[in-house]
Amino acid sequence: MKPTVIAYGEAVEALRKKCGCLGVNFTLNWNEGNDSWYVCIDSPAPDERFIGKDRTFKYAIECALDFLVTLETT
Repeated sequence: MKPTVIAYGEAVEALRKKCGCLGVNFTLNWNEGNDSWYVCIDSPAPDERFIGKDRTFKYAIECALDFLVTLETT
């Protein structure tokens, strides 16, 4: 089941807020060929960078948010 438009918006907003608080940027990427998503988090600091793997939309966002939580604790 694909996420609704509202679910997409809420997930992206959560990611945007978390990135804003940590001072990092993100891109959300969709792969048409296999209908998958991945998130890239970019920062001048190499240890704050993240490139997710192809996942469902929900899991791609969750993986990125999990990574951001690790940045909060360091």
